[in-house]
Amino acid sequence: MTGQEAVCGEAGSFGNANHYLLIYWLLFIYLCLQMLDEMIELFSVLNQLEKGALGLFFEMNYLVGVILAIYITWFVVAIPAPTIPTELDENGKMLKFLKEAGISKENIANDYAQMHGWLYFHFVYLFISMILSLVVFFIYTTINSKLSVKESNSKEKAGKETAKVGQS
Repeated sequence: MTGQEAVCGEAGSFGNANHYLLIYWLLFIYLCLQMLDEMIELFSVLNQLEKGALGLFFEMNYLVGVILAIYITWFVVAIPAPTIPTELDENGKMLKFLKEAGISKENIANDYAQMHGWLYFHFVYLFISMILSLVVFFIYTTINSKLSVKESNSKEKAGKETAKVGQS
């Protein structure tokens, strides 16, 4: 495998580098719209106004987030982290390209490792968020079941007291 294939994927395919570009553009769009949504929420709370129709647009941003989370999960699981081989490809094109651009192979490998690490962070964060969401769900379910048992006991007790008063 040549260095270019390790980063860009097979010839004629979408390519790993293009996946990185698409994921980072979607992350940029998602996080910017999320920030705007929070700013509009802050403005509407401070000024006691409604968010209006623009709020619905920003709620649609959650779909982008879900799709992006699925895409990142697929990418991290299906595509291994890129490795830049130290040897040259057959024609020496990679070395010529790098020398002309003034880039060392170590810099490219380090940059792609950082980009893949950031995506892996999002991958791990997704599962941590899911686990915490389940913990909160089970805590509220437990609280709700205890509360409903307590309410039914108090209703039975009130019913018995009403029956005693009715018999007297």
